[in-house]
Amino acid sequence: MNRKQMFTLSLAILTLLLTPQLAATEPASTLAPLIPLSGKWVRRGEGTNGPSVVKQVFAFALGESHFVSKTTARFKPKDGEKTGQLRESAGFFSYDPAEKNILYREFTSDGQVNRYKLQKVSKDGMTITFQNDKGNGNQAENQTRLIFQLANQSNLQVIFSQSPGGKTFTPV
Repeated sequence: MNRKQMFTLSLAILTLLLTPQLAATEPASTLAPLIPLSGKWVRRGEGTNGPSVVKQVFAFALGESHFVSKTTARFKPKDGEKTGQLRESAGFFSYDPAEKNILYREFTSDGQVNRYKLQKVSKDGMTITFQNDKGNGNQAENQTRLIFQLANQSNLQVIFSQSPGGKTFTPV
């Protein structure tokens, strides 16, 4: 079995294990900042691969200890394609007692595993900023920032940015 098949099988097993538990009760207080993200979101995306339709689901799982994210992005077909490229990812937010912080581990359909650490939650709780550790995973040269921004209860914007040329971001 090659690496991509192993990843797909692992993702399928995780999905089967977590699906019955997605309707968990009250979230743990350590994950409370993520409550505004709960639910299903559909939005238009724009990035290096062109325009896309992005569907994202956030829910508590495994009791109160994890917050799960599942994302699918279907890109506009390019010349010669019947359907556009599909990108998928699944992720787990959890509280790490050793780091005393919320971590987000994202697994992508192209085999990458990304790890982000919570940097800041805005005072109104509508902007949640995560950042990877430089030199972590497949993004060894660039520091990556992931921002979840709620304009209101029905509008989620996700901003993914990388620092240019291996430089670091200024503190949030």
